[in-house]
Amino acid sequence: PFPSAWLLEGPSGIGKTSAALAVAGALASGPALLHMIGPAVTADSLRAVWDTLRLASWKPGGWRVLVIDEADAMTRAAQVLALRFLESIPPRAIVILTSNEGADSWEPRFLSRVKRLHFTAQGMAAAGAQRLVKVAAAEGFPLDEKRAVTMMREAGNNLRGALQALELDMLSATVEAA
Repeated sequence: PFPSAWLLEGPSGIGKTSAALAVAGALASGPALLHMIGPAVTADSLRAVWDTLRLASWKPGGWRVLVIDEADAMTRAAQVLALRFLESIPPRAIVILTSNEGADSWEPRFLSRVKRLHFTAQGMAAAGAQRLVKVAAAEGFPLDEKRAVTMMREAGNNLRGALQALELDMLSATVEAA
């Protein structure tokens, strides 16, 4: 019912925030693009940002975008206030929220106000492994495709987790070489 409010949900480390910021960046910039992190979102901070979103100037044909990352960590009061805001999104404005899985952390009415897009880690091993190989090559660290796929699987197809594991491997190799 509210196509201007989107919830990108799914496991950690699979690109929800990157997708939200890519969409937001393609639509808006400067004061017309606002980004908040869920644990810091209170009713007061949401009121202030909402006023900015409503009043921000934007170029003709442009958009105003509010991204709330880790929105499931907003305070309950902020979620209740957001219900009212989601029902009155200004023209040419979009709200994009990201959330790890777990609908139990939401105020019950909240999910009915957004269009939900579920992200999954299924099938990410090959693409994530290719990314790991590229990162390793850029750092001058030898990493073969087979080991990269194993790292992705060990990280549960969580690219962020696999990149952290790669970083530890590179650090260990540096320490051993010293």
